[in-house]
Amino acid sequence: DRYSEALEYIAKAISLESTQWPLLYDYATQLWRMQHHWMAEKITRYCLRFNTTSPKLWALLCALAKEKDDLDVAEKCARRALNINPAHATSLSNLGGVLSAKSKIEEAIPWYRKAQEYAPHEFVYFTNYLFGLLHSPSVSADYLFAEHQRFGRTVARWVKQQGVTLPINNDKNPTRRLRVAIVSGDLGSHPVTNFFRPIWDALDSEQCALYAYQTSSRNDDMTQQLKQKVAGWCE
Repeated sequence: DRYSEALEYIAKAISLESTQWPLLYDYATQLWRMQHHWMAEKITRYCLRFNTTSPKLWALLCALAKEKDDLDVAEKCARRALNINPAHATSLSNLGGVLSAKSKIEEAIPWYRKAQEYAPHEFVYFTNYLFGLLHSPSVSADYLFAEHQRFGRTVARWVKQQGVTLPINNDKNPTRRLRVAIVSGDLGSHPVTNFFRPIWDALDSEQCALYAYQTSSRNDDMTQQLKQKVAGWCE
């Protein structure tokens, strides 16, 4: 797959420039994406022995600690990165995620918001912020709706700037097989899948063609079960 191919090329680059820690960082990042967390952590910690002032190394170590549910270590890594660079958007969002995982959602939201403000066109930070708002009992329905509208306007402006056109040439026959698309990074063993799995299984394959777009590297037994239902799967 593309991650394995990328890993191969990075390994070749390391063989040529073995003293360049950014290449090792890239290698560790790819391992993390491929869920080889133990080796990714070993390489990241090795890099930090030579460069303790890199926010992205601390951010990666934070993500790896969070994968192990070691939330105290993850929080320390996120705060260490922000001590180095208070505007590091990834670490701002990471800290929000860690605090949210600790059920400290009111503390998490300001960090999510800062990440979105520092990187307004990195939509993952915006959606993390919206996700946090959804779990806050102190956020009004009007404010929640307004922030989702703001996200929609932001994305619409970006699409317009990119000159993206989405022509619709669908068959107008009302009896045609309907294509249904699901986009998620949680297509696997995850609470999100637990919620929509009954809908997924209940769709009539003769009337609906199900297409899935997996936006993460998640690939487990549940992922394989979901793939049996779809007409198309894109990663």
